[in-house]
This record gives sequence, C-alpha cells and structure tokens, in this order.
Amino acid sequence: MGIPREDLLRRQAREALREQIGTRTVREPKLVEGATIEPAAHADTHEGGSDPITPAGIGASQKGHSHPPKHNLAATAAPGASNDETAGYGVGSIWIDIVASPRKVYVCVDATAGAAVWLDIGPGAAGAHGPASHTEFAAWKLIHTDANGDQQEIGLGTDGQVLTSTGAASAPAMENLPAAGPHGPEAHTEFGTWKLIHTDGSGDQQEIALGAAGTFLRSAGAAAAPTCSAIQAADLPDPITADTINEKTPGNGSLVEGVLLKDGLVQLRYSGAVAAILKAYGTNVHARNAADSAYVPIRALAGLFEDYIHAGKYLYLTGTEPSELTISGGAITQTSSWHKLQPQSGTSDDLDTITAVAGGSALLFLQVSDAADTITIKHNTGNIICSGGADIALSGDQDLAILMYNAIGAKWYCLADRVTGLAVQDLGSGAATDGQVFKADGAGGVVVEDDFETINFIIDGGGEAITTGIKGDVQVDFACTIMAWSILPDQSGSIVIDIWKDSYANFPPTNADAMPGAGKEPTLSATTKAQDTDVTDWATDDIAAGDILRFNVDSVATVERVTLALKVKRT
Repeated sequence: MGIPREDLLRRQAREALREQIGTRTVREPKLVEGATIEPAAHADTHEGGSDPITPAGIGASQKGHSHPPKHNLAATAAPGASNDETAGYGVGSIWIDIVASPRKVYVCVDATAGAAVWLDIGPGAAGAHGPASHTEFAAWKLIHTDANGDQQEIGLGTDGQVLTSTGAASAPAMENLPAAGPHGPEAHTEFGTWKLIHTDGSGDQQEIALGAAGTFLRSAGAAAAPTCSAIQAADLPDPITADTINEKTPGNGSLVEGVLLKDGLVQLRYSGAVAAILKAYGTNVHARNAADSAYVPIRALAGLFEDYIHAGKYLYLTGTEPSELTISGGAITQTSSWHKLQPQSGTSDDLDTITAVAGGSALLFLQVSDAADTITIKHNTGNIICSGGADIALSGDQDLAILMYNAIGAKWYCLADRVTGLAVQDLGSGAATDGQVFKADGAGGVVVEDDFETINFIIDGGGEAITTGIKGDVQVDFACTIMAWSILPDQSGSIVIDIWKDSYANFPPTNADAMPGAGKEPTLSATTKAQDTDVTDWATDDIAAGDILRFNVDSVATVERVTLALKVKRT
C-alpha cells in the first residue's frame, strides 16, 4: 500500500508559516499619528482612493487590496467562537495549539462573528496522530485509525505474512500463517485429490475428502464435522413421494428397511438374511419360505396362508393327526393349531398358561390324548379366559376346547362344546308376559320381573312463580303404562299439572287428549310434596311407542320450580 508524498493539511500549514515569515520581512508603513487599521481591513477586498493619510484615509487607501485568512501556528490554547472574522480569521485558517499534548491542529470552517466553528483535525507534528506524524517513506506502511480516532502505522511485515485482526480494542498485526495443522490455506494438502474446505467450531479451516463416487455430504450437526457417505433410508422423507424407485445396479434390486424389491419379487429379510419371498402369479399372490423351493398360493380375498387355513367354503387344518403336548407346571407352548394334551403325571392335570406362536393372533383346538384323562382349563388363573367365567374340564374322546389368542391383550379366550357349573332355571310355559325381563335372583338362578322406567318432567319459573299454561312436550319411544306419579316442588305451595297425549301424526296434543280426566290430574295442595302410587282411575294410562306427552299447568301458587315424575311399566 502506498502513501502520498504530500497531503493537504501539511501543505496548508507550511504555506501559512511562509505567509507569517514573509509578512515579517516587509517594511510596514508608518501611520499618521492617531490612525488605526481595523481588523476587517485584512479580511475584505475593496477598491482604494486618493484620500490623504488620515485615520479615514488609511481605511480608504486599503481598498483594492486582497489578504489571505489569518493563521495562528503557535497558540497556547484551543480556538473558540470569538476567534472569528472580526479577529482576521476566515474559512481555511489554521490554528495549532502547541501547549496541548499531543499538539492539536484546528481548521476554521465557519468564521461568522461571535459563532466561529473550528474543526479538530487531529494531533500536531509529534506522536502517531496525523499525517505529519508518520515516518518517512523508507518502507511501505499501512495506516489505520485507532479507538481514539488517531491515525496509526503498521509495518507490512515480512514476505508471506498476513494482516490479522486482534479485536476492535487492539491494533491489528502482521502474522505468519501456521506452518502445520488445519488452520488456514497454507496448512492444507496439495491438490492431489479434490477436497472440501470448511470452518470448524474453533474458526479453523478443515479438509473433507469427497469420498467414493455416489456418496453425499452428510451434516453431523453444528458441533461436529460433516462427512461424505452413501444415502440411507433414514435420509428419505416420510412418506416417500417419488413415483418410481429404480435399482442402482441392474440385478441387485432395491433394499428398503429389510425388504428387497427385485425382479417383481418381494424378499422379506430377518436378521440380515432372506426369510420369505412373495411373488405375483396372475391375480394371486404366492409365497415361499427361503428354505423351500416351491411357492404356495395366498388366497387374496381371505388373506390366509394355505399352509394353515384354506379360504373357501370350508376351513380345515392340514395334516391328519394333532400333535401331542405334555403339560409342564400348568403350561404348554403352542406349535400348531391342534394339540392333544397329556397330564404331567397321573390321569388329571390343570392347564392355566399357553405360550402362543409368534406372529399375532392364533386359533387353537385342544383335546385330551387319553379318553380316561381329565384336563381342567383354568379360568383367569394364567392367560386363559374361559367362556361363562368358570373352569372347563376336558375328558373322553368327544370333548373339545376351541381357543382364540388376542395378541393385543396377550390372552386366550376359550369355549368348549359343553359348559359346567352354570345353573339354568326352568321357567315353564306361560310364566312371563310381554315387557318383562330376566334378572339374577342372587342365588344362582334367574327370575322374571316387570321392567319399570321413570319419565321426569321439570318446570322452572326461573326464580319467579310458575305461570299457568303449556310448559313442554316429551316423546316416549317405548310402549308403557303409567303406574304412579310424584310431585316434588322447590317449596311449599300448590300446583295442578294436566297431561295431554297424542300420536306424532296428530301432534300437537290438546286438552281434549287429557289422560287423567277432570279432577284426576296430579295435584299439590299447600304442601311440600305429593304422590299417587297406584294410578287406576285415569281416563287412560297407556302410552304407545312414539306418543307425545304435553304438560299443562292448570293452576299454581307460590311454587317456582317443580318436578313431575311418572313411573311407567314397559309393555
């Protein structure tokens, strides 16, 4: 970087000094006694005249002269607003404060009387504060401004050095590049192979080899260096939206999460090896295990393997005989869908736990191996739930238990061709009527009872006394008979509620459709409750399924809220 041989401030200061020296060598004319020269005479340009040398003439005789602005190159203080045009200073005047340390240089930028403006342009001739203070140009230098606004020099250093920042509070410096280590361009290997250059967490430059053909740059996060590696399934978006995925190498197929797609085959892998293969034949899907040589069809509609259950008009198990299992500690492990059981010892045993085959839900058929043996399947002792909530005993040649495994609940659900321990009551003919229901009697049997419901209708005056008139409608979805009613008010009072009934087709009901009849309406008379437990004298007490009941207040006193409860029996 080159520095100019001369600058404006130094030249102005030198010219101002010459002017001061030149002025002192000129013989000054003597003035007429009492005459003075106004400061303004040095600042203005005006035409002269022929007036005699008098105080007035002196001023006139100066017209026609031009003077440069005044300078002060040996001041003992900084200039102020009063160092203005009336004192002979003008725009461009130089003022050097030789007392300040370091010396200060000012230039006048506005000489208006009483409001002069002087610009501090930096230190004077000593110290590293301005152009005049810099060393002569024996060597190339860099000039910079420090934190105080002063100009400073930096030597350019030796060949190969670079300018290094040391922060905003310190001067930069010329430093060597590191001779070794991954810290900068000089430290990197020669260009024998292509490289990627990146900056690590310490600000140092590092190299990354581009890796083998077909690899991609993979981020390892902000705290670790990236690497080049092959694309992986985890790198793909979820879900993958590509229309087509083709194999990279012809004949190798495409492997996705253990599933190899190759030449129309779907190869399912387990522990890195091919376990099963699926293949399409026409409109059906066929499958084979890796160890098998032939494919077997999968019935597409049923979605079941022909090895176990055939999809069609019938369900059958392959093989001619069930396999035998011996109970051990109350448990067996399923190996097929049909087993005959042997006791661990003797002629009887309990079965409470069955370990299912891997793969989800399963179906299992159980019999005893010897007709003289008895195997009791225990209810909810292990992982077996028996139908009816009771143990199931298998004995003889014809007893059979059917179990279904629920993989979600990890439970077997068992039912047998017969259930023991459940008593059924013989009700006889004509013992029950329409609308009645069976209920447990608490002693292991069942009884027949009427089925009762309650229809509740609430009338609320909203904090005020209830008024007379229609209060609402209720549709009843089942056939029934009103058996009783209750009135439950919020306070002691009186109220008469009429009930009108009609079909949906004839909606709305009117007073002509009243069920109780005159004088039979549910009534509360100056009390806190009322009830009729045996409604037998109404005009009609039957309700057909779908009928609509309308509630009308005939009269009321004091009551603000009331509930009318109708007890009905389903019919």
